[in-house]
Amino acid sequence: MKKHFSILLIVITIITLTACSNTTDIPKLLNKEGIAPYELTERESYLLRDFGIENNSQIIAFNPPKEALTVKVNVYCLNDSNWESIGSGAIYLGNVSIPAEQLKGTFTMLLKENYSIDYHINCAGRASYKTNAIDVDSKYIISSRSF
Repeated sequence: MKKHFSILLIVITIITLTACSNTTDIPKLLNKEGIAPYELTERESYLLRDFGIENNSQIIAFNPPKEALTVKVNVYCLNDSNWESIGSGAIYLGNVSIPAEQLKGTFTMLLKENYSIDYHINCAGRASYKTNAIDVDSKYIISSRSF
């Protein structure tokens, strides 16, 4: 419980610090269709380092095709040669007349100690999701993490 409270406090502090800043840093979103790692400013990198989450977090910028109405994220875990879904989430515009430009945004991930992932989609709206924890009681031969 203390760990969840600490993570929540960190996220709220980051949001508060960025909201109260004097400068108007505009996120460096993609201008063309696709996905790419989000380019952090020096200040943003410093905040991640201060909270100790620079090696457990990733921010990705995305710009979907013009005809897109949905941004959907699926998270899978490989178990005994089978991919198992451990979480998913989406933002849906639901109306063809709304410009797809609203779906341009960022996707953030934070890897937790129990190997669950907190992730957030920030574009036309904000959505937060969590994956299930991964069972670490079984014997693993190898473990890997990559962003």
